[in-house]
Amino acid sequence: EKLTLKGGGRAELIMTRQGRDAMELLEGLTSNVFVLYEGGTLRTAPAHDVLDGYARSRVIHHASLLGLAVDERPPSLDECSQWKEVWSTSSLKILSTVERLWALEGSETKDIWTGLGSGRVGEKILQSILEETN
Repeated sequence: EKLTLKGGGRAELIMTRQGRDAMELLEGLTSNVFVLYEGGTLRTAPAHDVLDGYARSRVIHHASLLGLAVDERPPSLDECSQWKEVWSTSSLKILSTVERLWALEGSETKDIWTGLGSGRVGEKILQSILEETN
C-alpha cells in the first residue's frame, strides 16, 4: 500500500511502517508530516526516525508556544477519524495544509482522510513562524 498526500498545490509519497497495531506515518520524500488530533495533541514521528530539519523544529517550537501538546510518536492510520488537521513541512514551504491522504492499491485509489476546510491551527503556527523571522 502506497500512501500519498496532497496539499499546498503538490502531491507527495509518504513513507510508512507497520507499527504494533497499525500502519504509521513517518515522513514524505521531501517533507515531514504532522497530525493534529481532536483535543489538541500534535503528533509527528520522532527525530530518530525522520529528518530533523529546520521547518520541523520550528513547527514543534511554535506549536508548543501556542499551547499544543506535542507528542513525538508517528501518527497511526487507524486513528484517522480523530485527525483534525494534517500538515506537511519543508524548508521551501515551511507548513502546508494537507487536503487529502489516499492509498494506491494496484490501480485503485482509496481515500484515507480528507481535510477540506481544515488548516486554521496550521495557519496560526505558520503565521507565528513568519513573525519570528521578520
